[in-house]
Amino acid sequence: MTLNALVEQDLAAFLEPLGVGKGDTVACVMANQAAILEVALAAGQSGIYITPVNQHLTAAEIGVDVDAVEREARPR
Repeated sequence: MTLNALVEQDLAAFLEPLGVGKGDTVACVMANQAAILEVALAAGQSGIYITPVNQHLTAAEIGVDVDAVEREARPR
């Protein structure tokens, strides 16, 4: 098993009990480091969309960002 396949499997296993699956979008709050690339690649291969969020934002600011993403994702 490749490292990428392992990361993808672990990400999917972590998110599945939370009701997240193919086609869903997840906000990802992480430091600017290489791990964000692994998460983004694994998510893409699992069919999950990642919205990166700056780790320095407050909870209220993150809420505004998440609300904006949800509005854009709604069918018209």
